[in-house]
Amino acid sequence: MKTLKGMLRIQSVLLVLAATASPALAQATMRVSLHPSGSQAALGAGQITSVTNDGRVAFESLEPFDGRDTNGVSDVYLYDRSLGTTTLLSVNAAGTAAGNGVSTDPEITPSGAFVVFASVASDLVSGDSNGVSDVFVVAVATGAMTMMSRGPSGAPGNGASTEPSISNTGRIVAFTS
Repeated sequence: MKTLKGMLRIQSVLLVLAATASPALAQATMRVSLHPSGSQAALGAGQITSVTNDGRVAFESLEPFDGRDTNGVSDVYLYDRSLGTTTLLSVNAAGTAAGNGVSTDPEITPSGAFVVFASVASDLVSGDSNGVSDVFVVAVATGAMTMMSRGPSGAPGNGASTEPSISNTGRIVAFTS
């Protein structure tokens, strides 16, 4: 399955569920950029970049949908339609706050097991000392985060890494560096 990848700036993140299996099923539209209380996002400016077949949506937003998100910049979230939850993925290594920099360009695997994204935050994993954008993969089930933009020695890359893409299985990550 190819995920939806785009650079669409929108006021709200909407998920349109099209009835492709049967003409008897109606199309449904639902807003996923809502706070847990159900209130609409005030800041808008969400960017949907990836969706799975079962409706999990990886997106970036300026809006803080999680109390730990106080950095005032775009962060990466995952909306799970089945559970009705929105989870902050661009969280610091301690799990106590959003990362200390902008996180963008999320892409989710078709199974929803992994999300890849780019970030200039230096506190998502220990040892991120290069001061530029890096590429990270989050295992959705555990929240474990791995920095993928490392050199052969394991040290952080010596230049910015952006535009991440992840294979269907999550085993291969490509990015610009």
